[in-house]
Amino acid sequence: MGENGITRIIFPGAPTYPDDTPRLRHAFGVVYANEIALADLTATPRETFKPGAIIVREKLSRTDSTKPQLLAVMIKREPGFNPAASDWDFLILNGAGTKIRKREKTGVCFDCHQSQKDLVYGNYEKK
Repeated sequence: MGENGITRIIFPGAPTYPDDTPRLRHAFGVVYANEIALADLTATPRETFKPGAIIVREKLSRTDSTKPQLLAVMIKREPGFNPAASDWDFLILNGAGTKIRKREKTGVCFDCHQSQKDLVYGNYEKK
């Protein structure tokens, strides 16, 4: 587990770059998860996420970027917060994580994620 209870998740087959830092393909960026989300991401079989799960994805402007252009955040809220989107709260933050650019319960984020189990992409392995 990383610092402050946050785990960096590296997808299987993620490329490495000249500085040997493992990163996801530039289209996805690096994904971070708190302890609640990590337990749910790696559960077998994976069910729904518990309230308090937080998943953060870096969006890089280029494959060789060292800082994210923006952060896409999903926070699983208490039942009833957003029934149309499995109680997820979607946020887009600036790359430094200091300013919320957009917050939505449905819309573009939901539209892209709605095909996934509990709106979260992928099968993950704890690294």
